[in-house]
Amino acid sequence: MTDSNLTHLVLVLDRSGSMAEGGKATEAEKGVRALVDEQKALPGRLEVTVARFDDKYELVAASQVPDALHANDLSIEPRGMTALYDAVGRTVASVGTELATRPDGERPGRVIVLVATDGLENASREFTADRLRKVIDEQTASYGWEFMFMGTSQEALLQAAAAGFAAKTSFATTDSAQGISSSYAVASSTMTRARSTGGKVEVDDDDRSKLQ
Repeated sequence: MTDSNLTHLVLVLDRSGSMAEGGKATEAEKGVRALVDEQKALPGRLEVTVARFDDKYELVAASQVPDALHANDLSIEPRGMTALYDAVGRTVASVGTELATRPDGERPGRVIVLVATDGLENASREFTADRLRKVIDEQTASYGWEFMFMGTSQEALLQAAAAGFAAKTSFATTDSAQGISSSYAVASSTMTRARSTGGKVEVDDDDRSKLQ
């Protein structure tokens, strides 16, 4: 049994070196903070898990209420390469393990995983695309988790598709500060619509038209 009034938002945020270019990190910080604020304002309870990655992985906050997040929990300080698959796989495992320990009725009715990157997978050592696809397929089919992917190139979308992210929940912007900003706005709009209506997390054509 789950708590239908509780949504668990999982943020997997790229902090690789390319995020330093053209103000992308600054716009990412603004965008993710705005997203959390918008989701917090919706009816129902929200808890947030935040992970950051380059070629190193950091679980920043686990199952926190939004008001308990520290100012630097949503900061992006670029460095390193892009171990995307490892970051997603490790985050899913961590969240899944924690939720499994909760009593019936205290698990979230909805889990939304948002993966944000401006680059391509190039440094994972533990997870391949095939292994991550199995993880995502299992969480989606068995537990109803919803996965969103936002990148900055068609190549990134191809990598995401190979790793199990569905086309209807994935999108790419231009590799720019403006693109990063629009991607967070679209992600939040998509989540808001799904949570407000009880529908699925799917990026519609209207939202896609707003991507820069």
